[in-house]
Amino acid sequence: MEIRKITYETEFGTLPSASALPYPKEYRENMEFRAKILRKAQTDHTFQAKLKELFFRDILFAFNCFFYTLDVRKRPFHNQPFITYPFQDKVILEIQKAIQEGYDLPNEKSRDLGLSWIVILIFQHFWLNPKGGADFLCGSRIEDYVDKHGDMRTILEKFRYALYKLPNWLQPKDFSRKTHDNFMRIMNPETGSAITGESNNPNFSTGGRYAGILLDEFAKWKDTATQAWTAAGDASPSRIPVSSAFGVGGKFYDLTHSSRPKLRLHWTLHPEKAEGAYCRFPRSEEELLFTTEELIRSPWYDAQVERRTSSEIAQELDIKYLGSGSMVFDGKAARRLDRLLRIDRPPIQLLSVDFTYNSLVPIKNARSHEGVLVFWEELQSTQSYTLGVDICEGKGISGDYSIIKVLCRQTKSVVASYYSKIDEIRLALVIFLISSYIEDRSLAAPWVGIETIGPGLSTFDLCVELHEMTNLFMMPKRDNATGNFSVIKGWRTTQSSRNRLISGIKEWLLESEGWVNPRCLGECASFERNKTGRAEARAGTHDDEVIAFGIAIQVDLLVPEDENIEPKKHKVDSLFELREDQFDPMEVISFQTKCLNFALKKQAKRNLEQKDLSLSDRIGLSI
Repeated sequence: MEIRKITYETEFGTLPSASALPYPKEYRENMEFRAKILRKAQTDHTFQAKLKELFFRDILFAFNCFFYTLDVRKRPFHNQPFITYPFQDKVILEIQKAIQEGYDLPNEKSRDLGLSWIVILIFQHFWLNPKGGADFLCGSRIEDYVDKHGDMRTILEKFRYALYKLPNWLQPKDFSRKTHDNFMRIMNPETGSAITGESNNPNFSTGGRYAGILLDEFAKWKDTATQAWTAAGDASPSRIPVSSAFGVGGKFYDLTHSSRPKLRLHWTLHPEKAEGAYCRFPRSEEELLFTTEELIRSPWYDAQVERRTSSEIAQELDIKYLGSGSMVFDGKAARRLDRLLRIDRPPIQLLSVDFTYNSLVPIKNARSHEGVLVFWEELQSTQSYTLGVDICEGKGISGDYSIIKVLCRQTKSVVASYYSKIDEIRLALVIFLISSYIEDRSLAAPWVGIETIGPGLSTFDLCVELHEMTNLFMMPKRDNATGNFSVIKGWRTTQSSRNRLISGIKEWLLESEGWVNPRCLGECASFERNKTGRAEARAGTHDDEVIAFGIAIQVDLLVPEDENIEPKKHKVDSLFELREDQFDPMEVISFQTKCLNFALKKQAKRNLEQKDLSLSDRIGLSI
């Protein structure tokens, strides 16, 4: 019988086991070993007591000698002894440490690595201990995944399965299934400890106190994930979120992309899945940016690629948040997003808004970029720019931000960005200050596209009436009945114009031109289609950067190029006409007229192209 050394290799070095009883790791030998020690414990109570002491002293001994899992794919041997792999040993010890020392430990994983079972059995190991003080909470996104008798998908049913596979002398004293095993709650009558279940809700865990909390498949918790995480922080010092990747954005994404400790369980750690692992060589241009983990393949992985979609591979195996979920910017656009997210471009200048003196003031450092105009490129006197402005709707602390994106018309890169939660009056001033700052340092005054839905209309009017801005974009509108054009204030978002805005961003990504800041890229990556097919921000994320960026692109496409827009000296009384006593038709062409004329020119060009195409068709037919 082969017996492996009782040591465990991890990235932290060799971890010796406390076990004084070596146990085999091969399936048949392990099953025989379990049967042998159970038979001896039935008649030798001293041996039984030593086994029990060892069970609680060495959690790896408990896993490898007493715990089971259920895997119906392996019928008729579906009751599988939990024989740990080295990477699982590391995970078990790290999670045990997090609970004992009281700190949070996010876990991101590939599918089918046994992590949910591991956390549940660690909780059970604490819960069984006669010392007590081991209350735990297990949560999932819906109730049917927390507890349902007979359904092994649920957390508490897995707990029951493992509990009832233990010998009676390891189960709690005086434990009764009828009395102590209830829906959403399993009690230990010997210690008073409880394993409790709860589904996702804003008040998750409120009122309880727990040694640890499992948040299973946390990336898929919708709407209230942030509130649930915050509430759980008051209920327990050790929150254990576990999930595969599911789109960019959301609380789980934030946790796994912060500097806090975490565990990452990639399929390459699994000896069976990684058997025959290899890397393709030479690398393609795209693969030059890949990490070692992304380059590794195996026969098992190749078989999965053949039977699954790219989105499933990203989500279930590769732990790629970009590419999983129902992304709007998918395929080649997603790969472009991925490349852009890998580019580290630090800011070159920070400008703070001084509302006392109505000016932009250079600053060296900022704890947060909120309320700061951030530049990544210097403004050029030979280049022109557009501004895209999305206005927040005042939804409180969790609402969107007001965003200003500055797009270079020549390079198609975002050179600066501003975000904040301020009222319409102050935002109009910020727009004016940024526009003036750019005008003084570039080829022309930038065209400014303001979304005029809700409070945006007030912001637009204030820019005209208080700051006499004459470089505001006016959206061309075509009357389908007459074919005539008119203009409306700013960018008016309708279902049609929203689709055009999204298409513009996708085209920008596919053309592989320009650069945009990571905050905007993150929102693009979490921009998803809901059940009705509408593109929107994923629950718990925002879309303000996406809208502002899209407006900047559309303004660039819709207004004349490289035209120096001279500021008017007279105050505009209304949006469509100046005061008669100040009007000089030779002095200046209004910005709405420029937008309208340019739209008419584009329409005339399209009509001419259609006429030429029709003529070509007729010539081709006559020939």
